[in-house]
Amino acid sequence: MNDVIDYNKNGVIVAPAGHGKTENIIVQIKSKNIKKKILILTHTNIGVQEINDRAKKNNISINKISIYTIASFALKYIQAFPILSGYDKDKELFENDIYNQMVTLLKNKHIKEIITNTYGEIYIDEYQDCSINQHKLIKELCSILNYKIYGDPLQSLYDFNEPPVAFDEILRNDYELIGRLNYPWRWDKANKELGKWILKIRERLENNKEITLCNVPNTVNFIKTNNIDESLRKVGYKYFQNKLDCQHFFRQFL
Repeated sequence: MNDVIDYNKNGVIVAPAGHGKTENIIVQIKSKNIKKKILILTHTNIGVQEINDRAKKNNISINKISIYTIASFALKYIQAFPILSGYDKDKELFENDIYNQMVTLLKNKHIKEIITNTYGEIYIDEYQDCSINQHKLIKELCSILNYKIYGDPLQSLYDFNEPPVAFDEILRNDYELIGRLNYPWRWDKANKELGKWILKIRERLENNKEITLCNVPNTVNFIKTNNIDESLRKVGYKYFQNKLDCQHFFRQFL
């Protein structure tokens, strides 16, 4: 199944796990012939490194892109313009302060000019993991830059101790859906049947339909449990050399 995406528009691209999102971002960047830099924002330093490594592998010049976490990008600007942003290096700075101060900055026409003179387009990764305050910041950036937003309503990994953005609401109120990645590349060589089955399950979940566990691929195992966290850890122990590695891995998600 081919991807159906209108790249001529600004908007949201639904990007399920394993469907080639990072490669899609890189392909789009390589196809751009613009003088200004392309800004890429994600949530973690690991995400920054992954995109940076893929860009290097594809011979994309560092002069063409700037890759940040959302927090580090905002911090860079509020520290550069403390009077306009309200940043005080002598006061304790909480994460939401960073985003709120950056939103304040982006209300200033001179800061907007700096951003638009520096960047020609913005790509946002894993939008479903945005906090409400991150969402407000991204909306301000998207009001002055061309943009592509990648996200998946069936994923959410990071806990900000506050509700994340509601994906269906942002599509209704803030952004247009311009397409989705449809092919499960992660399972293309390892297990095509599993990839196809996961796609079918996704379609039913997205349409609020019941899922059936009949006729599943033989690589799918079922575990009956009353403690999902503990069951995930037990399964994980099979794939790690020791329990500490497993616990470190699952701590990112639980």
